[in-house]
Amino acid sequence: MKYRYIVLLFLALAFTIPASIKTEYKDYSGDRVDLALQVKPYSDSALLLTWQPEGQQDVLGYEIERHNAEGQFVSAGFVPALRGSKTRNFQFVDYPESSGKQVYRLKKIKTDRSEILSREIIYRFQAESGIRNMQAVLKNGSVEIQFQNEVSQDINLTVLNASGQKISSSLPRWFEDGEQNLTWNYAQSDQKLASGTYVLELHTGTGICKTELKIK
Repeated sequence: MKYRYIVLLFLALAFTIPASIKTEYKDYSGDRVDLALQVKPYSDSALLLTWQPEGQQDVLGYEIERHNAEGQFVSAGFVPALRGSKTRNFQFVDYPESSGKQVYRLKKIKTDRSEILSREIIYRFQAESGIRNMQAVLKNGSVEIQFQNEVSQDINLTVLNASGQKISSSLPRWFEDGEQNLTWNYAQSDQKLASGTYVLELHTGTGICKTELKIK
């Protein structure tokens, strides 16, 4: 009789757990194929995360989480599910805040707000050129190139047109580590630039960081 009361009490507690805390976690004893997260290089300053879910019938979307500087998981982005579809390839491009060890996990959010966490994956990211977050800003006949320099080094700029022909280059210049910028005065170029897309390359002793610029 005593054991019968214990069993009934356990069942009563199980049915009174609030829905808000019924979080579904991944069972690490058996890897879930639909949450198999893969990471590979995308560019000199970005990583490509991919996964292949089995179905989207009861899924709202996927939240990509990454460790911050304090080693805590924070959201890096969200990709909505495609309901009613069969297995699809999902992708997300992430721009790490710094080089070094990157820790990711994927959170599958279902329509009932329950969550399934993927296994954590560690990727050691290093920008080969030592340059990250390169972007070009057009300003009245010149282009300001902003970038994060991870190490003090010599950097020179090369500009290519849409056909891959070199139309401008600069001598190497020393840049300290940290936030940097340099200016390309394309209006003073030897040849008049037509409207179109140009590729700007920052060359270092270890690699090349690129970005595109459209001139109208």
